[in-house]
Amino acid sequence: MKNNRTDLEDFHVMRDAMASRLYDGEEPVCCAWHAQPEKFDHLVVAWEDGNEEAHVAQACNVASIIAGIERLLTLPRSHVACASLSEILLLQFDILREYVRDSVQDSAFVEEKNETIIRLWAGFLKHPRQFISTHRCDWLIDEEVAAVVDTSFLLQWDDELKGARNKNAKRDAMKQGYSNTVAEVHLPEVSDLTQFITTTGERIRDLLCTSA
Repeated sequence: MKNNRTDLEDFHVMRDAMASRLYDGEEPVCCAWHAQPEKFDHLVVAWEDGNEEAHVAQACNVASIIAGIERLLTLPRSHVACASLSEILLLQFDILREYVRDSVQDSAFVEEKNETIIRLWAGFLKHPRQFISTHRCDWLIDEEVAAVVDTSFLLQWDDELKGARNKNAKRDAMKQGYSNTVAEVHLPEVSDLTQFITTTGERIRDLLCTSA
């Protein structure tokens, strides 16, 4: 696969989005869940001095992922470093998506397009053979490209599978013609990632109003 990854400027944009959408001062916004434990699954911690404190495990779990992503975004000092970390970043975003989704606990939950994009990209990066079996070799620059795997490609792939009665058979048919070929991979636009960050921040804040 020929690859197109994010660069330093993109990482800076995402750091700014994280700071404004997923942080309240120095703390991740989900830490506010501790102040309203009755709205979440929680346990009561009894301290040696006799005081008790409610602890919302979901808040700590989500905060840990947010802090980890923020640290990841501060690591690179070059475009090359960004290229090396861009796929890891997408996988971390997907972990955050799953944690927040599990916290919502609403049967009427509707996935936003930016959340779908994160889910599909993580699926592609973790299980590429579920999509197409191609060579992941950046040095094959003179080979003919059989497919461009980008966000539009993955969204169309997902739409075609949704209506299939036999998803495995449909997937195998869709993969025909891509085996042992070269694909060009264009990771999602930074705008898709910042929209995901915004949606995640909104979901975390909404939980304080809607959780029962």
